[in-house]
Amino acid sequence: MNIARDFLSRCPSCYSNFVHFWCTFACSVKQKQFVVIKAERADEHSTIYNGKKEAYVTDVDVYMTKKYAEKIFDSCKDVKFSSGFSLDALCGESRRTCNYKKWFDFMGRYDGQHVPFNINFHFTNGSEFKLGKQKVIPLVEKTYECNEGSDQSAESCSCNDCEKMCKNDKIYPSIEERSWSYDDSIKCNKIGAECRVASMECMSGLSVMAAGALAAVLMGSIVVYYCMGRSTEIDMAAVTSISGTAIPIAPGCIPQTPILSHHEEKATKTKLPNKKLSYHVDEMLIRWSQNYGRYAMDHTNKLLCGSLAIALLCSAGLFKLETTTDPVELWSNSESRLRQEKLFFDQTFKPFHRIAQVIIYPRDQKFQLLPNITKNGFDDYFGPIYNKTFLEEVFRLYRDIIDMEISYPNARRKVSLKDVCFKPLYPDNKNCAIMSLFNYFQVCFLLLYF
Repeated sequence: MNIARDFLSRCPSCYSNFVHFWCTFACSVKQKQFVVIKAERADEHSTIYNGKKEAYVTDVDVYMTKKYAEKIFDSCKDVKFSSGFSLDALCGESRRTCNYKKWFDFMGRYDGQHVPFNINFHFTNGSEFKLGKQKVIPLVEKTYECNEGSDQSAESCSCNDCEKMCKNDKIYPSIEERSWSYDDSIKCNKIGAECRVASMECMSGLSVMAAGALAAVLMGSIVVYYCMGRSTEIDMAAVTSISGTAIPIAPGCIPQTPILSHHEEKATKTKLPNKKLSYHVDEMLIRWSQNYGRYAMDHTNKLLCGSLAIALLCSAGLFKLETTTDPVELWSNSESRLRQEKLFFDQTFKPFHRIAQVIIYPRDQKFQLLPNITKNGFDDYFGPIYNKTFLEEVFRLYRDIIDMEISYPNARRKVSLKDVCFKPLYPDNKNCAIMSLFNYFQVCFLLLYF
């Protein structure tokens, strides 16, 4: 159940249905009504009683109602885990293609670790029947939907883990369609399928969008016409003032009013009251750019030194820049309750230490035949971790980590694990707090040969 709790505990209703089913399967007094032993095998390493070896089950058939299985699956199908769904790991395939039958078949598959024998699930309509001499009553128990409380918790699942808990409002934008119907069965007035976009009828929504597009095109056309208007004598005079020459008239063209020179334009300013404001702005920018360019060419050093001085003055605040690298300062407010509790803990006791873990697993996944003291010393099969060769290699690595010494640049001596580890019983006991399998063997290599 530990694995199921990690994956399904986010939704109390789902977890309650899951645990209740497996507890009923394993511990119910009515187990014989819905569980049928299909195959057995003699234990070669068991005690011999009256000439017979102890048998153990290898295959069982479990009969349950289809409705009961569907309710368990429906309460768990939307439960999230990490960046995906819990059923992505518990179903053996993607949650999109998983259903209640595939889920139970995967959970009943023998793997030697979590499922000790094959469990074949059979889903019926709920009626009892006879299988040989045995009367079978398919299992059906009370279930909780994900949007209601359970015996595990009075709270229901969250919206993230239960679609029924989410509001019925469609996410914007949405399109809802209803099938054709008749408002009066006698008159047969047919009502069309209703179409909505963002809580508005489709026709209204499309009309609003069309009006907006038309207004945008109209405003754009006005702006383009204003910016790209017809040339006037003043515009042509501006071109002449820059080039210093008049634009010749092509043969066959009707002669236009003579273009005024730059000096003639100044003399006749009073005669052109409709001169554009943009022309004055352009002329002012041209004069300013020319003056600035001449000044930059004649006073290059002064300009560079002045710009550098201004840049240094504006960057003076960088000398007071402080970079925060402490995670505590980055992720918690100094006035927060969490920070106050941490300061109280550090002042009252000592700063807590981060736990470092080394996880090792054997490549050889074969089960090991070893004496079992619970069966009067007879041999029994244990997990791959009890391989003696594997334990010997792990013990050597364990000792290497404890005895490891490194050279630290500012230290006058070598630093080992004992210099940095957590010692809860210091100074009476100077040993590090290490949790390991070898503590059961008193950290003695010889005791491994049990």
